[in-house]
Amino acid sequence: MSENNLDDIRREWQSLSADTKKLAEANRILVARLAAEKATSKQQNLRRQYRIFAVVSFLLLPVLAYTGLYKILEAPLWMCLLYTAGGIFFGVADLCFVRMIGSVDYIGLPTCEAVAHASRMILWQARLRAIGIAVAAVIVAPLFVFMYRMGKPDVLIGGIAGLVIGAVLGTLKYNSMRRMARRMLADLES
Repeated sequence: MSENNLDDIRREWQSLSADTKKLAEANRILVARLAAEKATSKQQNLRRQYRIFAVVSFLLLPVLAYTGLYKILEAPLWMCLLYTAGGIFFGVADLCFVRMIGSVDYIGLPTCEAVAHASRMILWQARLRAIGIAVAAVIVAPLFVFMYRMGKPDVLIGGIAGLVIGAVLGTLKYNSMRRMARRMLADLES
């Protein structure tokens, strides 16, 4: 083998080595971008679900307060207003959370910042739930006292059944959205 052939082989080998490094870097960037796109899809889904919750809170709870509590059960006006205020509070809290969720573009952020935002979002999701349970307890407690004092056991049993069914469905939905948020974080961390 001549010296020329050996030099050609070395150049080819170095060229392949450099191409491999470029390819590995391009692959790393592509994987990070795909992970960010998957996380963005989950981010948009979470925003959509919390936006629906906000609309339901703004519309459904005041309507239920008026028709169910005030008109049918003849609950005191203050109790109906408390129920309506709860709906408005939950709607505003959900809209604030929607805004927080969508405040960043994961595709354009460095990975560490995207992971930090997703982690904060998961923390605030848990805080929002805890605050929601506390506010709901303040709203529902006088309602159950009122139902008990009505002297109609069927109304109280219906209220308890509604509370249990609502709590189970709410917990299932929360767990589903919590898993989605954690998968979003996992996508960003990968």
